[in-house]
Amino acid sequence: MHLCIAKDAWRKVKDAGIKPRWVFAHPDLLKAMPDASLHYRGIALLSRKRVGEIAGSVDTWERSPDRARVSEDKALKVCRLYNAVISAILLDSTQWTLDDSYRHILATIGITEDGAMRNIIGHEAPVDCKNFLVAGVVTPTMRSRLEEMQYEGDFDIERLLHDDDAWVKFLNEIFHYALRLTEMVAEP
Repeated sequence: MHLCIAKDAWRKVKDAGIKPRWVFAHPDLLKAMPDASLHYRGIALLSRKRVGEIAGSVDTWERSPDRARVSEDKALKVCRLYNAVISAILLDSTQWTLDDSYRHILATIGITEDGAMRNIIGHEAPVDCKNFLVAGVVTPTMRSRLEEMQYEGDFDIERLLHDDDAWVKFLNEIFHYALRLTEMVAEP
């Protein structure tokens, strides 16, 4: 069974005195412990969404491993994806350590949780949600994408920080006109 582990990446792990199972995925392991997917997905810096698009959803594996049914075919497909990406990361790094992989896992967990929270907020916000952007730069491409999202407006962070009239306009826009939480904050 070919697991898409590059020989030089395998050698790099072995030469570092690390057990390959800590770095490379195996289908038997994922079948026995589906939530181990998070470990290998994290090392590979892949989002759950991206894994789902390429190899199949691992949401149940990671969220409810007791209910997960992992087929041999899907476990192999996911392992190959993880191992191919992990191999590329290892081969691209001159000073790779297992600690680097742990940092990848933590970053992936943080990004996953951030995405989950944003989805919750998105579901909670009915159609009356008003979107504003505070940014340093809004390029023409960014402006067209913002307009597709039906946003209310954008504010230049530099102007907000250094121009009292811009700051007052911003506060009035957010708290008075959009949210209707206050009377006018002040006249610009």
